[in-house]
Amino acid sequence: MNEPERTEWQIRCAFNGFCKRALKNESINAHKEIKRRQAREISFSDLTPKEENQLYTREDFFVGSEEEQTFFAGGKEWDAKTIADAIHSLPEEKRRAVLLYYFFDMSDAEIAKLYQIPRSTVQYRRTSSFELLKRYLRNMPMTTLTGKTGNDERGLLPYPVIIAATKGEPQAMNIVCQHYVGYIAHLSMRKLRDERGNTYYGIDEDIRDRLRSKLMQAVLIFKI
Repeated sequence: MNEPERTEWQIRCAFNGFCKRALKNESINAHKEIKRRQAREISFSDLTPKEENQLYTREDFFVGSEEEQTFFAGGKEWDAKTIADAIHSLPEEKRRAVLLYYFFDMSDAEIAKLYQIPRSTVQYRRTSSFELLKRYLRNMPMTTLTGKTGNDERGLLPYPVIIAATKGEPQAMNIVCQHYVGYIAHLSMRKLRDERGNTYYGIDEDIRDRLRSKLMQAVLIFKI
């Protein structure tokens, strides 16, 4: 009697692992290619904005869907704006610790060295932020974009969505891409330079678009 449910659960778990492996491997390749390119690239600082715009094109398939992006935190699904607002509500020193540790993969020791403060101070600022974030999110409604219930809160997509997406159904494919938007953003992070030559950590738009494309390709070849 329970065999179909176990099978569906296994497929959902396999799909999640398959997509994440595909994204991770593509991210590794993308970052390696960037390093190789940077080793032999020349400066384009003298180009006009019009000339720069002629050097690339962008896929606008996802334009208009940014407000529907969601993230998983504490076993629940939240929209991106709520997560951003929650982090922004933290005091500046706590916000920095949270962002650098969880979004830029910096250790407490690295953050401490960056700001020239004790490591224990960084750890305290980071861990003491949890209760503040919980308090903020406790009174916020969860998003219900995909109608998730029960086991779906573990970060797995509903079985019908997976089936539809593997068949190329646009709405289901969009739900899958939204589901992994946070993971894609994480994999797209790298050290960048602004127009003044200052370095900072941010999302590489080219890598993010490349990972979105790879995710859709992976979904279409996933075997049920």
